[in-house]
Amino acid sequence: MSGYVIIINNTDQSKIAIAASRFLDEVKRCILIAPDETKHSPSISIGTVLSDPSSTIDGLMAVADEALYQAKKDGRGCWRAAPINKAL
Repeated sequence: MSGYVIIINNTDQSKIAIAASRFLDEVKRCILIAPDETKHSPSISIGTVLSDPSSTIDGLMAVADEALYQAKKDGRGCWRAAPINKAL
């Protein structure tokens, strides 16, 4: 696995979509300046998954990671949601 984990309680897919889109937009606005003063624009990819009471942490992480790598495969700078209930 790679990256970071953000947990959002009491949410649904539509709220996750809003949060992921806002996060992507904020990162796109960033400009990093290297020591040699060249400018770089960072990009991120996001994988999301919804949990239910029968989900395990390992299952959720594995499914979110699959969604993350799908986002990277689809061109980075985007987010992908894992199918609902795949983490069971």
